[in-house]
Amino acid sequence: MRSSPAKALETKDSRLDALYRSIQSAFRTRYTGRFGQVFVPGAGNINSPLVFLGEAPGREEEEARSPFVGAAGRNLNMLLRQIGLSRDKIFITNVVKYRPVASTGARARNRPLTRTEIRNAHDWILSEIEIIGPKLVVCLGASASWAFTTGAAAVMAESAGTVVPYGRFQLFVTYHPSPLNWNNPQRRARMIEAFARLAQMLQHVPFRCA
Repeated sequence: MRSSPAKALETKDSRLDALYRSIQSAFRTRYTGRFGQVFVPGAGNINSPLVFLGEAPGREEEEARSPFVGAAGRNLNMLLRQIGLSRDKIFITNVVKYRPVASTGARARNRPLTRTEIRNAHDWILSEIEIIGPKLVVCLGASASWAFTTGAAAVMAESAGTVVPYGRFQLFVTYHPSPLNWNNPQRRARMIEAFARLAQMLQHVPFRCA
């Protein structure tokens, strides 16, 4: 007997909740670097064929407990609008669900993830993506793409806009829409170009909105 759409949605939702509980219970033993205390889960349409993957939450994401709500998120929203997409049609998450910080205290600065920290998240992020079941994962920046590699350095200037098959889905690599990249005319142009190509690819991908 086939499951009803509501039952299928409930099952996917419960699996995602279980994964997030597992990450929260095991994170502090797997990670020894400095991180914030707030868990920031993925958000959006869990039935979407399109997942956007960033590196880690920042201070604004930590405060909102939602990914990509800060400056990078606003840039991402602009890119999405340019290709006719809204956030309610996609799923957005990060490789690591806690904010990596360079120091302690209320004004602690963000820091980039180390390559080891990215590798340590591989099975978690892969499980999350398998639950969502997308056709395409958009890797926003090198750190997101490294989560699926064996550690070889990805040169973003060469790989931005490329598609890489990976198991049951494909990876689409582009720059992270951070202010640092967005304010660089060449990188911003590459992002706009990559999203235009993404729009062409999505013409053949039907969206399921639950």
